[in-house]
Amino acid sequence: MGNESIEFSKQVDVYYNVTNIALKEDAIEDNLGIAGKRVWGNQFFKADLTLINTYQMTVKSVLPKIDAISFKWTSSDESIATVDDNGLVTFNTNGKVGKVTITVAPKYSNNGTKDTYTFEVVNAINVYNYEQFSSAILEKKANVVMQSNIINKKETGYSLEKGFRLYGNGYTIDFTNTTATRFTIYNSDIVIDNVVITGTVFEDGGKLVDLEKKGVILGITGQTFIKDVYIKNSIIENACALIEVKRAQVYIQGCILRNAYSAALTLMDSANTTTQADVYVKDCVFGDSMAPSIAFSTMEGKDKTYPSKLHLEGKLYMYNWRKLSEIGGNFIFSYIDDAE
Repeated sequence: MGNESIEFSKQVDVYYNVTNIALKEDAIEDNLGIAGKRVWGNQFFKADLTLINTYQMTVKSVLPKIDAISFKWTSSDESIATVDDNGLVTFNTNGKVGKVTITVAPKYSNNGTKDTYTFEVVNAINVYNYEQFSSAILEKKANVVMQSNIINKKETGYSLEKGFRLYGNGYTIDFTNTTATRFTIYNSDIVIDNVVITGTVFEDGGKLVDLEKKGVILGITGQTFIKDVYIKNSIIENACALIEVKRAQVYIQGCILRNAYSAALTLMDSANTTTQADVYVKDCVFGDSMAPSIAFSTMEGKDKTYPSKLHLEGKLYMYNWRKLSEIGGNFIFSYIDDAE
């Protein structure tokens, strides 16, 4: 017999004894804001402000460290989001939202090591900067999920469309650059949740400046009577007036309203019984208002007006814990005592 060679090949799956795997996305870091949670929109902006519905997940670490390791990705509900072999999550933009858990595990491991992350998905656009925030509201007419603090650059505020949702995830929208009403609400079915909305900033030393010139944070004024405006789990702060309500049904729950030159919450009377302001306040804290924390405004010059309706529920705290001397402005409310 002559010399002969035989080639033989076989695919071998190598199993790794992985003891720990960790995603960059971490539920421990999602205890955000007063609500103590994080939500995600089902769309994202690209650099050119066009929209995509994908999000890249990342494995942060593997122990023991293995350079060439493959992963298996799975979704708990593919009607909300799917995930490919590289961890690219694709969200459904056709209305199905809710909670979906993405699981990652070593592709070749038999000891059950894995990590998970649960997205609470809403129908909205995730925004990370002012340009995205402004485009989502003004151009896309879409709901907004804040994934970062934002400094507003507009010299005017925003008028919110019917059905609008703002999910703040505990982040701050800073309106220092304008004295106009920051958010004007003329329409029903509005939700503002888990956000910090601030109208000015502190000087060095912690002194608030010129609150009397800082306008209104939320102006809720229906042309006709509007319903179902919800302000939840939010901090509204640092302006002349924080919330003004006229011809609207408003629910304010779990909020902190602080640092107002006038009243924190003002309810305006109506000329008839069908358009009275109807405001529910539950489990809120009012701090450092230079007028009464909650005020009623009458319509001077009218023969007959109908007072607003105010419903107080749960626990309600009103404090003045900052001395008047620590807040800038020419105060006319001399009857307010300094708080030590």
